[in-house]
Order: sequence, then structure tokens, then C-alpha cells
Amino acid sequence: MRTEAAHQRLHELEAARRILDGTVTLSQYRGLLLGFLRFHHLARPILETGHRELAAAGFRFALRDPLPRIEADLAATGNLVSRSGLPPLQARSPAEAVGWVWAIEGSALGGQVLHRALDSLFGDAPDGRTYFQADGERGRWKRFCDALEDYGSRDANSEAVVSGATAAFDCIEQCLTTGSGNA
Repeated sequence: MRTEAAHQRLHELEAARRILDGTVTLSQYRGLLLGFLRFHHLARPILETGHRELAAAGFRFALRDPLPRIEADLAATGNLVSRSGLPPLQARSPAEAVGWVWAIEGSALGGQVLHRALDSLFGDAPDGRTYFQADGERGRWKRFCDALEDYGSRDANSEAVVSGATAAFDCIEQCLTTGSGNA
């Protein structure tokens, strides 16, 4: 609940709204993909730290690497880019990194809704929207939530996890609304 405002702002971005109502343009969609490319490049070290931390709590799914999917989607929409030259970010603590993982794992569920809504732009073609496609790992979200609950039950971790999740949502929003990711 404490991350709801930061999370909700992502749903209110113009490109996200336009995808859901079927009016997104190819240019707006490319901007959204560029923003996600920037975010995942910056966040990779934090997500790696969070995954290592959660492995001890029983969450042993592999860290998703969405960069190849995003790059393929950009190529399918006629936009070739190289990976960001920005320096990657670091979490202030392993528990904060776990909060970043929570934000990304939950976002993968929401991405499935966007994947279906992109029919307005791509019809039945799968190319151009693989970033939002489900990865097929059944039970991942439930196992993640179980591990997160175990991890967060330690008093010193819960505040840092919430802080990390909020920071992740804020970073996503900044990447989606600045520069070439302006959506």
C-alpha cells in the first residue's frame, strides 16, 4: 500500500493509457521502449543484488534479462539503438535491492495486460512487443511473494524493502518521462 502512489503514476503515463485504450502511436510506443531500455540498464546491478538476497529466502528463479527483448522490439518497430552509456545504479542496501525486485516482478504481471492491448498496434503479430510477453515461469509470482514475506518479516528489512520499491517506481517513471523515453 505504501508504494501505491508511485506505482499509480506509471499507469497514468500517456503512452500506458494510450496502449490500454488502443490509440498509442508507433512513436509513443518506441519512446516507452527506450525508457524501459534505459531503466533496465541502470537497474541491472540493483536487481542482481536483490536476487542474490532473495535466493537465501527461497526465491531461486533466474533474474530476467529484458534488454534483448526490448532491443528486438525496438528493431521490429524500426528503431535501432545501442545500450545506454549511463552508469548503472547501486542500491543503498541489499534489502532496498529486494524492493526493486518486488517492483519489477509485479510489473511483469502488468506487462501481460499491455501485451494484449498492443493488438491495436501490431494485430496478431508477436514482433514488437516481446518485452511485455509472459515468460512462462508458472508459480513465479507466488514463490516470489512467499520469499518476500519471509525476507520482509525481519524488522530491519521491511522499511528498506518499501523504500527500494518506491525508488524503483520513481526511477521507472523518470526513465519513461525524460529524454528519448518521453512517453
